[in-house]
Amino acid sequence: MIKKKRPAKRFAAAAPEPTEARATVGHNATPAYWAEQISATWQKAAESIIETGTLLIEAKAKLKHGQWGGMVASLPFGHSTANKLMAIAEHPVLTKSEHVPNLPPSWGTLHVLTTLPDEALEEMLRDRTINCEMTRDEAVALVREVREGGLYALWRVAESLGVLRKFAGKYPEPASIASRVYDAMVNDEDLPPRYYKHAIGVDGVGAVVRWLGELHVACEQAERDDEEQRQEREDRDELEDLTDLEAAGRTLSDRQRKRLAELQALYPSERKKG
Repeated sequence: MIKKKRPAKRFAAAAPEPTEARATVGHNATPAYWAEQISATWQKAAESIIETGTLLIEAKAKLKHGQWGGMVASLPFGHSTANKLMAIAEHPVLTKSEHVPNLPPSWGTLHVLTTLPDEALEEMLRDRTINCEMTRDEAVALVREVREGGLYALWRVAESLGVLRKFAGKYPEPASIASRVYDAMVNDEDLPPRYYKHAIGVDGVGAVVRWLGELHVACEQAERDDEEQRQEREDRDELEDLTDLEAAGRTLSDRQRKRLAELQALYPSERKKG
Protein backbone atom coordinates (compact mmCIF):
# COMPACT_ATOMS: atom_id res chain seq x y z
CA MET A 1 0.00 0.00 0.00
CA ILE A 2 1.41 3.40 -0.96
CA LYS A 3 1.53 5.83 1.92
CA LYS A 4 0.14 9.28 1.27
CA LYS A 5 2.62 12.09 1.63
CA ARG A 6 1.88 14.77 4.16
CA PRO A 7 0.88 18.14 2.71
CA ALA A 8 3.88 20.45 2.44
CA LYS A 9 2.55 23.12 4.81
CA ARG A 10 -0.91 24.08 5.93
CA PHE A 11 0.03 27.41 7.41
CA ALA A 12 1.83 30.35 5.90
CA ALA A 13 5.47 30.43 6.91
CA ALA A 14 5.28 33.90 8.41
CA ALA A 15 7.99 34.95 10.83
CA PRO A 16 7.25 33.58 14.31
CA GLU A 17 6.62 35.97 17.16
CA PRO A 18 9.63 36.77 19.35
CA THR A 19 9.99 34.69 22.49
CA GLU A 20 9.28 37.77 24.62
CA ALA A 21 5.95 38.30 22.84
CA ARG A 22 5.01 34.65 23.21
CA ALA A 23 5.62 34.83 26.93
CA THR A 24 2.37 36.79 27.22
CA VAL A 25 0.42 34.07 25.41
CA GLY A 26 -1.70 32.22 27.90
CA HIS A 27 -3.40 28.85 27.89
CA ASN A 28 -6.22 30.23 25.75
CA ALA A 29 -4.07 30.35 22.59
CA THR A 30 -5.58 28.15 19.92
CA PRO A 31 -3.94 25.11 18.31
CA ALA A 32 -3.97 27.08 15.03
CA TYR A 33 -1.84 29.81 16.64
CA TRP A 34 0.80 27.29 17.76
CA ALA A 35 0.71 25.43 14.45
CA GLU A 36 1.36 28.68 12.57
CA GLN A 37 4.26 29.64 14.86
CA ILE A 38 5.86 26.18 14.64
CA SER A 39 5.43 25.87 10.86
CA ALA A 40 7.18 29.23 10.41
CA THR A 41 10.40 27.90 11.96
CA TRP A 42 10.34 24.37 10.59
CA GLN A 43 13.45 23.03 8.76
CA LYS A 44 15.49 26.20 8.59
CA ALA A 45 18.87 26.94 10.16
CA ALA A 46 19.97 25.26 13.40
CA GLU A 47 18.78 28.25 15.41
CA SER A 48 15.32 27.96 13.87
CA ILE A 49 15.25 24.20 14.48
CA ILE A 50 15.93 24.84 18.17
CA GLU A 51 13.27 27.55 18.11
CA THR A 52 10.83 25.04 16.65
CA GLY A 53 11.54 22.64 19.49
CA THR A 54 11.11 25.45 22.00
CA LEU A 55 7.75 26.37 20.46
CA LEU A 56 6.62 22.76 20.68
CA ILE A 57 7.59 22.64 24.35
CA GLU A 58 5.69 25.88 25.01
CA ALA A 59 2.65 24.70 23.07
CA LYS A 60 2.55 21.36 24.89
CA ALA A 61 2.68 23.17 28.22
CA LYS A 62 0.01 25.75 27.39
CA LEU A 63 -2.53 23.88 25.25
CA LYS A 64 -5.53 22.43 26.98
CA HIS A 65 -5.88 18.70 27.57
CA GLY A 66 -6.60 16.93 24.29
CA GLN A 67 -5.49 19.79 22.03
CA TRP A 68 -1.83 18.76 21.70
CA GLY A 69 -2.41 15.74 19.47
CA GLY A 70 -4.70 17.63 17.14
CA MET A 71 -2.27 20.51 16.82
CA VAL A 72 0.65 18.18 15.94
CA ALA A 73 -1.54 16.42 13.37
CA SER A 74 -1.87 19.75 11.52
CA LEU A 75 1.90 20.25 11.30
CA PRO A 76 4.15 19.21 8.37
CA PHE A 77 5.68 16.49 10.59
CA GLY A 78 4.47 13.84 13.01
CA HIS A 79 4.69 13.10 16.74
CA SER A 80 8.05 11.29 16.45
CA THR A 81 9.70 14.29 14.81
CA ALA A 82 8.06 16.62 17.32
CA ASN A 83 9.57 14.63 20.19
CA LYS A 84 13.00 14.77 18.54
CA LEU A 85 12.75 18.52 18.01
CA MET A 86 11.84 19.01 21.67
CA ALA A 87 14.81 16.84 22.71
CA ILE A 88 17.10 19.09 20.64
CA ALA A 89 15.63 22.25 22.19
CA GLU A 90 16.06 20.86 25.70
CA HIS A 91 19.66 19.72 25.18
CA PRO A 92 22.07 21.55 27.53
CA VAL A 93 25.00 21.58 25.08
CA LEU A 94 23.40 22.05 21.65
CA THR A 95 21.45 25.08 22.84
CA LYS A 96 24.48 27.01 24.09
CA SER A 97 24.70 30.28 22.17
CA GLU A 98 28.40 29.83 21.35
CA HIS A 99 27.70 26.49 19.64
CA VAL A 100 24.53 27.27 17.68
CA PRO A 101 26.26 29.01 14.70
CA ASN A 102 28.42 25.91 14.16
CA LEU A 103 25.63 23.32 14.31
CA PRO A 104 24.53 21.39 11.21
CA PRO A 105 21.22 22.82 9.93
CA SER A 106 19.42 19.48 10.00
CA TRP A 107 17.07 18.33 12.75
CA GLY A 108 17.87 14.68 11.95
CA THR A 109 21.60 15.26 12.36
CA LEU A 110 21.09 17.31 15.52
CA HIS A 111 18.96 14.59 17.09
CA VAL A 112 21.66 12.00 16.41
CA LEU A 113 24.13 14.29 18.20
CA THR A 114 21.89 14.40 21.30
CA THR A 115 22.84 10.76 21.90
CA LEU A 116 26.50 11.67 22.50
CA PRO A 117 27.77 12.12 26.07
CA ASP A 118 27.63 15.82 26.97
CA GLU A 119 31.38 16.04 27.63
CA ALA A 120 32.29 14.47 24.28
CA LEU A 121 29.76 16.64 22.44
CA GLU A 122 31.10 19.80 24.08
CA GLU A 123 34.69 19.02 23.14
CA MET A 124 33.89 18.07 19.54
CA LEU A 125 31.92 21.27 19.08
CA ARG A 126 34.86 23.27 20.39
CA ASP A 127 37.42 21.64 18.10
CA ARG A 128 34.98 21.68 15.13
CA THR A 129 34.85 17.93 14.70
CA ILE A 130 31.14 18.73 14.72
CA ASN A 131 30.42 21.64 12.41
CA CYS A 132 27.77 23.14 10.16
CA GLU A 133 28.81 20.90 7.23
CA MET A 134 28.34 17.62 9.10
CA THR A 135 25.85 15.21 7.52
CA ARG A 136 23.55 12.78 9.33
CA ASP A 137 25.61 9.80 8.12
CA GLU A 138 28.76 11.42 9.51
CA ALA A 139 27.00 12.04 12.82
CA VAL A 140 25.86 8.41 13.01
CA ALA A 141 29.41 7.21 12.30
CA LEU A 142 30.80 9.58 14.92
CA VAL A 143 28.37 8.35 17.59
CA ARG A 144 29.30 4.76 16.78
CA GLU A 145 33.02 5.53 17.06
CA VAL A 146 32.59 7.25 20.42
CA ARG A 147 30.51 4.37 21.76
CA GLU A 148 33.01 1.76 20.61
CA GLY A 149 36.25 3.48 21.56
CA GLY A 150 35.44 6.64 23.48
CA LEU A 151 36.29 10.17 22.44
CA TYR A 152 39.99 9.31 22.24
CA ALA A 153 39.96 5.94 20.48
CA LEU A 154 43.62 5.00 20.09
CA TRP A 155 43.15 3.76 16.53
CA ARG A 156 42.84 7.43 15.60
CA VAL A 157 46.50 7.92 16.53
CA ALA A 158 47.59 5.13 14.18
CA GLU A 159 45.32 6.52 11.46
CA SER A 160 46.74 10.03 11.85
CA LEU A 161 50.30 8.73 11.75
CA GLY A 162 49.46 6.94 8.51
CA VAL A 163 48.25 10.23 7.03
CA LEU A 164 51.44 12.00 8.14
CA ARG A 165 53.53 9.21 6.60
CA LYS A 166 51.81 9.78 3.25
CA PHE A 167 52.49 13.52 3.43
CA ALA A 168 56.13 12.84 4.30
CA GLY A 169 56.37 10.71 1.16
CA LYS A 170 54.63 13.33 -0.96
CA TYR A 171 56.64 16.26 0.43
CA PRO A 172 60.06 14.94 1.55
CA GLU A 173 61.29 18.53 2.00
CA PRO A 174 59.03 20.16 4.64
CA ALA A 175 60.32 23.62 3.74
CA SER A 176 58.51 23.36 0.41
CA ILE A 177 55.10 23.38 2.11
CA ALA A 178 55.92 25.29 5.32
CA SER A 179 54.33 28.60 4.28
CA ARG A 180 51.08 26.97 3.19
CA VAL A 181 50.87 24.79 6.29
CA TYR A 182 51.59 27.83 8.47
CA ASP A 183 48.78 29.79 6.81
CA ALA A 184 46.37 26.91 7.42
CA MET A 185 47.42 26.72 11.09
CA VAL A 186 47.06 30.38 11.99
CA ASN A 187 44.42 31.63 9.56
CA ASP A 188 41.62 29.24 10.37
CA GLU A 189 38.97 31.67 9.12
CA ASP A 190 40.13 30.86 5.58
CA LEU A 191 39.45 27.16 6.07
CA PRO A 192 36.19 25.28 5.56
CA PRO A 193 34.46 24.69 8.95
CA ARG A 194 35.35 20.99 9.06
CA TYR A 195 39.06 21.91 9.09
CA TYR A 196 39.04 24.50 11.88
CA LYS A 197 40.07 21.85 14.39
CA HIS A 198 43.44 21.50 12.64
CA ALA A 199 44.52 25.09 13.32
CA ILE A 200 46.97 24.31 16.13
CA GLY A 201 49.63 27.02 15.62
CA VAL A 202 53.41 26.74 15.51
CA ASP A 203 53.69 26.03 19.25
CA GLY A 204 51.22 23.22 18.78
CA VAL A 205 53.42 21.67 16.10
CA GLY A 206 56.39 21.76 18.49
CA ALA A 207 54.38 20.08 21.22
CA VAL A 208 53.22 17.38 18.79
CA VAL A 209 56.77 16.77 17.55
CA ARG A 210 58.04 16.33 21.11
CA TRP A 211 55.17 13.99 21.91
CA LEU A 212 55.82 12.00 18.72
CA GLY A 213 59.49 11.61 19.74
CA GLU A 214 58.45 10.17 23.08
CA LEU A 215 55.86 7.99 21.37
CA HIS A 216 58.52 6.68 18.98
CA VAL A 217 60.79 5.62 21.86
CA ALA A 218 57.87 4.01 23.71
CA CYS A 219 56.69 2.18 20.59
CA GLU A 220 60.19 0.79 20.00
CA GLN A 221 60.13 -0.58 23.55
CA ALA A 222 56.65 -2.01 22.96
CA GLU A 223 57.96 -3.70 19.80
CA ARG A 224 60.83 -5.28 21.76
CA ASP A 225 58.45 -6.41 24.51
CA ASP A 226 56.12 -7.92 21.93
CA GLU A 227 58.99 -9.81 20.29
CA GLU A 228 60.14 -11.14 23.67
CA GLN A 229 56.64 -12.31 24.51
CA ARG A 230 56.28 -13.98 21.12
CA GLN A 231 59.62 -15.74 21.56
CA GLU A 232 58.65 -16.91 25.06
CA ARG A 233 55.39 -18.38 23.77
CA GLU A 234 57.28 -20.28 21.07
CA ASP A 235 59.87 -21.51 23.60
CA ARG A 236 57.23 -22.75 26.02
CA ASP A 237 55.38 -24.55 23.22
CA GLU A 238 58.63 -26.23 22.15
CA LEU A 239 59.46 -27.17 25.76
CA GLU A 240 56.02 -28.75 26.16
CA ASP A 241 56.46 -30.76 22.96
CA LEU A 242 59.91 -32.05 23.94
CA THR A 243 58.79 -32.85 27.49
CA ASP A 244 55.84 -34.84 26.14
CA LEU A 245 58.13 -36.79 23.83
CA GLU A 246 60.49 -37.63 26.69
CA ALA A 247 57.59 -38.63 28.98
CA ALA A 248 56.26 -40.93 26.26
CA GLY A 249 59.61 -42.81 26.16
CA ARG A 250 60.61 -41.46 22.79
CA THR A 251 64.32 -41.28 22.07
CA LEU A 252 65.47 -37.68 21.65
CA SER A 253 68.27 -36.70 19.34
CA ASP A 254 71.35 -34.97 20.73
CA ARG A 255 70.08 -31.66 19.38
CA GLN A 256 66.67 -32.18 21.01
CA ARG A 257 68.23 -33.15 24.37
CA LYS A 258 70.44 -30.08 24.27
CA ARG A 259 67.52 -27.86 23.39
CA LEU A 260 65.37 -29.41 26.13
CA ALA A 261 68.09 -28.68 28.70
CA GLU A 262 68.31 -25.05 27.51
CA LEU A 263 64.56 -24.55 27.75
CA GLN A 264 64.34 -26.23 31.18
CA ALA A 265 67.02 -23.85 32.42
CA LEU A 266 65.10 -20.88 31.02
CA TYR A 267 61.77 -22.02 32.47
CA PRO A 268 62.44 -24.11 35.58
CA SER A 269 58.79 -23.86 36.69
CA GLU A 270 57.75 -25.78 33.57
CA ARG A 271 60.22 -28.53 34.51
CA LYS A 272 58.60 -28.88 37.95
CA LYS A 273 55.17 -29.19 36.32
CA GLY A 274 56.47 -31.94 34.10
